[in-house]
Amino acid sequence: MLSDEAERVGFQMLKKRIFTICLAAAVTVSMIPGISVSAAGAADTGDEYDGYIVAFDDSTSDSTIEKVVGSEGDDCDSISDLGAQDQKLALVSVESDETGGSDAVINKVVEGYEDHGSVVSVSPNYRRKVCASVNDTYSSSLYQFSMLDISSAWAQLEEAGLPSSKVRVALIDTGASLAHEDLQSNMDLSLAKGFTNGSDTSSGDDTDTDSHGTHVAGIIAATANNSLGTAGAASGASNNIVDLIPVSVLSSDGYIYDDDIIRGINYALARDVSVINMSLGGETDDTVLDSAIANAYRHGVTIVCAAGNEAENGNPLEYPAASDYTISVAACGSSGARASFSSYNEYVDVMAPGVRIMSTVNWSDGTQYYSYSGTSMACPMVSAEAALLYAADPDITPSEVYGFITGTASHASAKDEYTGYGIVNYSAAVRAALAAGSSSAGSDGSDKVTTVAKVSGIAAKALGGSKVKVSWSSVTGAAKYQIAKKKKGGSYSVTTAGSSSRSKTYTKLKKGKYYYFKVRAVKTVDGSTYYGSWSTVKKIKVK
Repeated sequence: MLSDEAERVGFQMLKKRIFTICLAAAVTVSMIPGISVSAAGAADTGDEYDGYIVAFDDSTSDSTIEKVVGSEGDDCDSISDLGAQDQKLALVSVESDETGGSDAVINKVVEGYEDHGSVVSVSPNYRRKVCASVNDTYSSSLYQFSMLDISSAWAQLEEAGLPSSKVRVALIDTGASLAHEDLQSNMDLSLAKGFTNGSDTSSGDDTDTDSHGTHVAGIIAATANNSLGTAGAASGASNNIVDLIPVSVLSSDGYIYDDDIIRGINYALARDVSVINMSLGGETDDTVLDSAIANAYRHGVTIVCAAGNEAENGNPLEYPAASDYTISVAACGSSGARASFSSYNEYVDVMAPGVRIMSTVNWSDGTQYYSYSGTSMACPMVSAEAALLYAADPDITPSEVYGFITGTASHASAKDEYTGYGIVNYSAAVRAALAAGSSSAGSDGSDKVTTVAKVSGIAAKALGGSKVKVSWSSVTGAAKYQIAKKKKGGSYSVTTAGSSSRSKTYTKLKKGKYYYFKVRAVKTVDGSTYYGSWSTVKKIKVK
């Protein structure tokens, strides 16, 4: 293991590189706490942005899209076909005084586009930041293997003769060093891709001079048992579990933009990935990005995100970790205690090692292995666990993956905002998944897993007189339902309905305004409360 002094010096070296990147970018890099550069945000919003992303129904012609954008007095910079999402994405430039403006200006632009029937959703194009038993050289430094019982999970899969084929995991990040000596066995080089500055490249960033993506890649998929470097948590002793697909979204100006993330998600979905890792985030929610995430979720993809490193810097919510369709991961150290920098909030689901994690890098001085800290490092630990669950059962759903991961964590019966359900346990989760849908796993049934079905059949109807009726289908065993409502640009407020309720009517809403509604089921088992995933969001204009 590196000495404290060596690691401190290395942190200083990395700090210099990050400032070189981020002083121009004016964003926060969250790989290592204490060396961040804060964004000079917009007047009221948490993140800067550059233009707007407008999603249209895929049946809309390019000429119609250009006409709609022109009618708003804006310029259409590009149009992309999001085939996996059944939408088209337009990147729009507005007048300079409306870029990076206040919430009032954003709402005005958004509401202008929402009046067009072909528009599905619209949002500023926000900038995001990156959230920073084997024989391999640094195996003694990989404390996550013993803490998370990783080798035992590998052995269970091997004994069961699984997987029948490798599980695809997409890494949406700064790219990856495709030539790295320890990333050759478990990374699909032919599918590496880049989406930057609104365009795509054939191989993405094949060098990743930033090294953030390369480090995350190694945590998931570094070659095991090759007497080199480290070992990925999803590699397996025989390197037969995971195929990693690196997707670079780091633009040439040092920013990560939401439109490139959306293109990356759709690319991954079209390549039949099972898991998407996003060790990145920002303080502002984006309905267009969230729609892309929700679409991937509905198509069976588990999305894992870093909770953020801002606990000591105001502790703001980080998106997309706070999305209803992602698993939000906090960081702990080798002692199991939450890292002081790890952001905390009600959306944190689980915790994984994220302090002094040894992995692959691609430094200009030739350094190929180094230890970083951050929820960026904890996030791929859980993505790797999810990959093992898909290896155990290729037909598993994201909701079941969530249930197995949270239901076998260190304090599964009591969720809190600091650590979620606690530290994950690979062996217990894989054992539960191999139980083929049983509500308990292991011979003693100690690893109890409860999943709650997602609410379906949601509908919203404008009744006139400033009223909207929201209805939904029942979920077996639900003790109650939660209904969330918000206006465009606002935050969701949640109310509760009883187990027999199938609808709720809202009154005194503002006429002519758009509202958004979603519903989820809640179960109570042995005194513990379990929440299902939120339903699809219904948007309606009040009459």
